[in-house]
Amino acid sequence: GIEIDEKIIELHKKYFASSKNEERTEIIIGNAFDLSLVKNKKFDLIVCDVFNDIDVPAELETENYFSQIKNLLNKNGLFVFNKVLDNFKQQEKFPSLKKDFENVFPENTIFRVLGVNRILAGRMK
Repeated sequence: GIEIDEKIIELHKKYFASSKNEERTEIIIGNAFDLSLVKNKKFDLIVCDVFNDIDVPAELETENYFSQIKNLLNKNGLFVFNKVLDNFKQQEKFPSLKKDFENVFPENTIFRVLGVNRILAGRMK
């Protein structure tokens, strides 16, 4: 994964890393928009949980970004995208985001979590 916050990486190592998982897990310090950090690699799972306050950076909410992520997935790989719909502006933009996501990941599921969160999950065929 790509993570810009070293504190999150420390939490991962403390609570989620195990010898069984660690050899299959790679954490790269950097910006999630800079996918060149992982070019020529393929993943079974990619999770995008990126926020500036409660907003996802606009460059991560595009059909182009979703397509780039799809190219990084192994066959049957899964992309999970977390989106908060806490205000009118976010709610108003969600149908467009959903359409872009569905264009790239026709095989998808959207979960409503805690009222304001949407988890979009798309699978690579």
